[in-house]
Amino acid sequence: MRRASFLLILALAALLRVGQAQVVFGPERIDLGELLQMDRREFELKVTNGGTRALRAAELGHDCGCLRILAGGGVDLAPGASLVLRFELNTDLLEGPQRQEIRWGAARFVLSFHVVPDFVLEPGTLQLGELGRGAVGEGSVIVRARPGLDAELVLLQAPPAVELRIEELERAPGAAAAWRIHLRREVAAAAPAGAFEELVLLEPRGARVPLLRIGLFGRVVGSVEPRPSVLDFGRLEPGETARVRLRLESRDGRPFRILGYRLLGRRVAGLEGVEAALAAEIDIEAELGDSPGAQRGMLELILDHPGERRLSVAWRARVIERKP
Repeated sequence: MRRASFLLILALAALLRVGQAQVVFGPERIDLGELLQMDRREFELKVTNGGTRALRAAELGHDCGCLRILAGGGVDLAPGASLVLRFELNTDLLEGPQRQEIRWGAARFVLSFHVVPDFVLEPGTLQLGELGRGAVGEGSVIVRARPGLDAELVLLQAPPAVELRIEELERAPGAAAAWRIHLRREVAAAAPAGAFEELVLLEPRGARVPLLRIGLFGRVVGSVEPRPSVLDFGRLEPGETARVRLRLESRDGRPFRILGYRLLGRRVAGLEGVEAALAAEIDIEAELGDSPGAQRGMLELILDHPGERRLSVAWRARVIERKP
């Protein structure tokens, strides 16, 4: 009885293997070690199809825009055949330890490396918190160059309301260069309520990277307040409709009404027909697109309120890769 069951299992396994592609990467893993930003590095993979059906070219894939196929792609791989794929890796937008996967059928190849950035910003963004009209938000960011990099930081672009001063820090002989960036942001008396996201651009002369970006984030407190202050649509599959609840409250006892709204480049529903009220609970639906990765932006509201004509509400989401 046991022997018959064992033979039956072997027969079923053989049937399951019929018409399948069995892909083997050689090697299955490569570690490129430390790389600098803006590097270009080529590497090759040998792929063998040990199955009984052809492996379609469309089944070859990866998730990182840092990889490009130079040779070997675009062709089907017949049973028993092998080919060599040549890739180019660029590290332009990468920092720190990296692990990238290349897939063909059920097989996985892992590429690992560590990108040493030209500069490290501490912190990477400056949070100014809640600010009233007429108030001033201040802070500083430390910029540290990688050892051996001789560079100069120059202001390239800053918002009109931002004042900036660059201070080069003293360093011991042989130590890496560092700077303190002092930032001061004033809120105008007529500034619209809601969140703001602004960008300061620095030009690092003598470095590989062409730009350094410092983000300034905060919120102007107005007469109508959003809750939450940041709409989080969570994790979504491509094309999935996002849903979240927004509460608006009048802080001065005068009712408001929504006249219009805009979520740039995306469809949104649920904001129609909000009549005059001191508070409103709004269920928002939005289509955030098909591109995988983190997304963020601003929902702009046009209000009918004596003290508030416009309100900006920050939003964020993460679109994940669709599961096969």
